[in-house]
Amino acid sequence: MAVLASVRASLFSLSKRLLQPSVTTLFLYSLVAFTLLSGGVIYDVIVKPPGMGEYVDSNGRFRPQPFMEGPLNGQYILEGLVSAFLFAFGGVGFILLDTVPDKTRTVFQRNAVFVVALGMVLIAYIALRVFMGIKLSEYLVW
Repeated sequence: MAVLASVRASLFSLSKRLLQPSVTTLFLYSLVAFTLLSGGVIYDVIVKPPGMGEYVDSNGRFRPQPFMEGPLNGQYILEGLVSAFLFAFGGVGFILLDTVPDKTRTVFQRNAVFVVALGMVLIAYIALRVFMGIKLSEYLVW
């Protein structure tokens, strides 16, 4: 009887560990869900826009157009996914900035994390400003 109880307890603890994901796993799932939802996946499923647009240049050739210029309520699939990736990239940069004052790291490691995190935030910010400048040509003029 004691053996059966021991096996049952070990199986219960094993199933409990398998059913409870780690904090990192939950964070990654929520980050992917945020990226997809802010990228407009629901909009893309309902409206079914093209992946990229195209325009005719002065020589009569078709050129790719990654951003739908003009309307804010319309987007190409690539435009939404790249913008969402940049939002997530900047968000991860802010999360890394939050880990900089960790005393278990050396000064060099803290400075390296600070530089990388600040670079991620600045890259995301500048790229998103450029994207908005392309989307609306008179918006956020430098």
